[in-house]
Amino acid sequence: MYKALGRIVYRLRWGIIVVWLAFIVLAVTFLPSLSGVVAHTKTNFVPSSSNFVQAQNMLKHVDSKHQSTSSAVVAIHRNGKLTSKDKSYFKAQLQKLSSSKGRYGLSAVTDLYNTDKSVSSNFVSKNGTTEIALIGFPNASVSQATKTSLHQVKEVFSSPPTGSKVQMTGDVPIEQDNIRISMDGVKKTSLVTITLVLLILLVVFRSVVAPFVTLISIGLSFILTSYVVAWLSKFGLPVSTFTQTFLVAVIFGAGTDYSIIIMNRFREELAKQNGEVVPALAASYGAIGKTVLFSGLTVFVSFAVLYFAHFGLYRTAVGVAVGVVITLLLCFTFIPAMLGILGRFLFWPRKSVTGNTHSQSRIWGFTGRTATRHPWLTILALIIVLLPTALLFTNKRTFDPMSDIPGAPSVNAFHTISKAFSPGQVMPTSIVLHTSQNLRSPQGLTTIESISKALKKQSGVSQVDSATRPTGSVIKGFQIANQNASAASGLKKANKGLSSVSSGLQTTVQKLQSGQSGVKKLSSGASQVSSGLGQLQTGINQMATSSSKLATGAQTVNTGAKQFESGLNQYTASVSKVNQGADSLAKGLQEYAAGENTLASKLGQFAQQLSQGQAQLVNTIKGMIQQDQGSNPVAAAQLTALLKAIESPQGLSAATDAASKLSQGAQQANGGLGKLVQGANKLASGTSQLADNGSKLNSGASGIVNGTAQVAQGTSALSGGLQKVDSNVPQLTAGSQQIANGLQSFVGSYNKLPSGLTSMRKGVDSVHSGVGKVQSYLHDSKVAQSKGNPGFYVPSSSVNSNKDLQKAMNAYISKDGHTAKFTVILKSNPYSNTAIKEIPKLEQAAQAALNTSPIHSGRILAAGTSAQQNTLNRISTNDFVRTVILILGAIFILLMLMLRSIVTPLYIIASLASTYFVTMGVLQEVFVNILGKPGLSWVVPFFGFLLLVALGVDYSIFLMTRFEEEYRESGSFSQAILSAMKNMGNVVFSAALIMAGTFGSMLATGVTSLVEIGSSIIIGLAIYALVVLAFFIPACATVVNVGHLWPFQSREKDDSKSDKHSLSSSPIEG
Repeated sequence: MYKALGRIVYRLRWGIIVVWLAFIVLAVTFLPSLSGVVAHTKTNFVPSSSNFVQAQNMLKHVDSKHQSTSSAVVAIHRNGKLTSKDKSYFKAQLQKLSSSKGRYGLSAVTDLYNTDKSVSSNFVSKNGTTEIALIGFPNASVSQATKTSLHQVKEVFSSPPTGSKVQMTGDVPIEQDNIRISMDGVKKTSLVTITLVLLILLVVFRSVVAPFVTLISIGLSFILTSYVVAWLSKFGLPVSTFTQTFLVAVIFGAGTDYSIIIMNRFREELAKQNGEVVPALAASYGAIGKTVLFSGLTVFVSFAVLYFAHFGLYRTAVGVAVGVVITLLLCFTFIPAMLGILGRFLFWPRKSVTGNTHSQSRIWGFTGRTATRHPWLTILALIIVLLPTALLFTNKRTFDPMSDIPGAPSVNAFHTISKAFSPGQVMPTSIVLHTSQNLRSPQGLTTIESISKALKKQSGVSQVDSATRPTGSVIKGFQIANQNASAASGLKKANKGLSSVSSGLQTTVQKLQSGQSGVKKLSSGASQVSSGLGQLQTGINQMATSSSKLATGAQTVNTGAKQFESGLNQYTASVSKVNQGADSLAKGLQEYAAGENTLASKLGQFAQQLSQGQAQLVNTIKGMIQQDQGSNPVAAAQLTALLKAIESPQGLSAATDAASKLSQGAQQANGGLGKLVQGANKLASGTSQLADNGSKLNSGASGIVNGTAQVAQGTSALSGGLQKVDSNVPQLTAGSQQIANGLQSFVGSYNKLPSGLTSMRKGVDSVHSGVGKVQSYLHDSKVAQSKGNPGFYVPSSSVNSNKDLQKAMNAYISKDGHTAKFTVILKSNPYSNTAIKEIPKLEQAAQAALNTSPIHSGRILAAGTSAQQNTLNRISTNDFVRTVILILGAIFILLMLMLRSIVTPLYIIASLASTYFVTMGVLQEVFVNILGKPGLSWVVPFFGFLLLVALGVDYSIFLMTRFEEEYRESGSFSQAILSAMKNMGNVVFSAALIMAGTFGSMLATGVTSLVEIGSSIIIGLAIYALVVLAFFIPACATVVNVGHLWPFQSREKDDSKSDKHSLSSSPIEG
């Protein structure tokens, strides 16, 4: 079949060349450029079903700034402190961006000047050297629109004050720098690769034409592949910067290897056929066609199975499989067409084309003899030497994308900001709580605080911001300790108020008793009036004289009481009225009689209502004591003390008794007023005022009945007034003049009663307020104890009325109340392994706190830089094992089909696996332990395995197919393996050298991950070619012997040549 293919290609050689060139022209004209697609395509490394992606989506419901698809941090920095000019410049430029967001393609600008002052520390460093702002973009970080916006923002800050500098970092600047540097790396890789391949081909062929034919052929394959892969990306084929880089390395490396094999065999067959092109071409492809096909298929399958990987980055290497297919098509069409056209000229300027390009390998001749003579000893020696090196590999990786581009401007900016603030503050972690219950409630806020407290306790956490900790510290007003302090203050006020009530009521009783004594004296004076009516004129004169004396005495008695000042003034005014005649006196007596009746009635009502109020208040407090004795003993003790104060002899009971006695005294006084009708008229005026005061007293008593009483200052004014009643009512035995004076003094004293009752009402209100606060706080404390956090509780009233709390909830809780975020600032670099290991701890701590909170159901998810790296770590590790199984399984099947054996593919795969672990051990030792890197780039272990296995298996195929050819010729197993080793050694060395050169060109990119991958291929191919293939494969083949054909065929050792043609032909020449 392969021979026929060679003849067909020769007949169609010109048409094939034209078709390939036409394909290239059409691709370049109509298909998109891979560089452009990669530069503006965001590869979703993490599956959309992952918790990280779900958390990122949930954050979009919390506050507006997360509506930005991507973001950047812009900072102004000065080595000393920022000057006022620096700050003014930065503020002006930020306001320019903020006022014209649409013009600059921005979705948000968050800075010191448009946020609350309480979070100003988030934007200005403590040392005053740096100020930052957050800029949001509506599009992905790799989109052309975002790239344009970023460039415009940089232009806005292009002229900072002398001595200061403006830098930008964050996901957009870092991603754009990564793409730019990677694209530059691809150009460098391509240039270095072409140069190395050209030099190696010149040495191998010692011809000018052959190397350029190879480069042209592989170049066409690369160009066409690039455009086809870019076109397929429109239909969902994943691509990344790794796609381009690997295309260059694999196509130029593998394609050159295949081209060398083809041209080398063509040269050998051309000599055998005396320069006849067609037979030589047919014989060449008949001999090596299967080898090239299966070598290419192993590489193709290794990359193609990545399509079934879950991890996005792994899948971006699928494009290499497309390149391998196109390269194979070119190897079976374009290259033989060129060979048919050029013929012997292919090897110009050399005239002779006889012989093999590669001489026998003395290195592999030595290793082959050693391995075949002492197979078990060789295998044991390899284990002793290589196993310790393999064990050096501990899979220590770093997920820091900035380590790939250490000199990029965005990376330098990150380090500058990290020194001024902290790495965790520049890129904080977000913990997300999602629940079906309402988080905008007392129970929801208690749950949030419980989770915040649990997160803050983690050793790697510096600060936690949440709805209950908007500035990193818990809102003190909602802590139970502070609320209990307020309750204690309220109880203190209540006790003070009760003391005032007791004192005031006692004073009131005393003064009312004093008033009763005055009435008795008035009755005695009335009898004198009755007996002395005939001497009215004399009595009037006597009253005039007595009034002067009474005024002097009354003033002496009232020197310590300011409340009697108005009473004395009224007394003096009344003396002149009494002097006008007995008629005024009679009228006064008549008013007094009417007032005394009213006083007796109202005081009786007051005594009754005060008694009822006391009973209701006592019952209310006793109920509260019973309710709190089990759940809150501290509150119960405080209420018991309050109850004792009310029930004490100096309390409300004493006040009630005093009021009752006053009422009885008033009734007795009224019984002796039958003869004082005229004087009662004036007394009525005083008792009318007393009736008004009684009405106010009823209002105060009503407040006590309702349980809202609070005591203030007492009724000291009433005390003063009642005492002065007693002192200003003279003995009526001095005559009607003294009676009038006494009555006037009594009325003046009672004028002070409203002031005293007002003070009593204020005291009652004070008690009501204090006890109300105590009851509220104790209720909240009880609710917090039974339903939430014993140390934190937010009353329902505060949820809707507290403005500061509203701001915090709007910033950290979604409008529907089902999602809350916690901003966690870690102590370490968010990209570091330390920070990555903190994420599971944070999730576990938050989940544990949620389970014991009032709202105990919901999901805890993590977002942010560290969470993303943790997700990459977990998914890449899990998918690594799965993908490795797929790759090895596919290669095993291909080897089994090609070699028609199960045993041989097993030890070939073992050789590849051992080479991988030894290579990674050496690589980790060099880059981590010697060069001091925190770890290998996280993509290196996977891509190192993929490339080493996919490319290394080719060399095993080269060796084993040549072994079968030699075995058919000699019939001796040991002779066949040794001959194959000698003949293929230099071929494998040349192929490995070319492959190492193409991947070695990655060292020129300056991208750390590519440098490490390139280094792993150089080290791995060297170990495989010089050690594993040189010793392990021939030793295993010797141990297995002819069993390597099991179970498809079996042969006795050193079968006769007559049986040799039963084996399929799979030759390869070097």
